[in-house]
Formats: sequence, C-alpha cells, structure tokens
Amino acid sequence: MYTIIPKLSDYLRIKPFQIMKPAQLYDYKFHNDIEFMIKIGIEKGGLYKQAENDLNGLINLLEKELN
Repeated sequence: MYTIIPKLSDYLRIKPFQIMKPAQLYDYKFHNDIEFMIKIGIEKGGLYKQAENDLNGLINLLEKELN
C-alpha cells in the first residue's frame, strides 16, 4: 500500500488534475499494484470485522459471568 501512493504522485498532478505519465499509469505493473492494494484492503477489512466479532463475543461472555 505504501509503495503505491508515492507512485501515484509520480504519475498524477492533483491540482490542476493532469495525468503526467499515461504510459506508466496504464502499465500492467501499476495495474497489478492497484489490484494487490484492493485485495489487501478487502482482506484487512475482513480481519477487522472478525476481530470485532470475537471481542464482542468475549464481552458478552464476561457480562454473563459478572451477572
């Protein structure tokens, strides 16, 4: 993830918006990097959700034990 953001600044100008290096921006390597970033983000979201569910389950068990 942290390797892709600096690459974006090499290829894009934000204000005013302009694509600076279109050939590299649409290159398969950059596309692969973006795909990896998306998949890692999805997996990370799933892990966070699982951790949240686990913690909520533990909280419920502790509350039952205390009552």
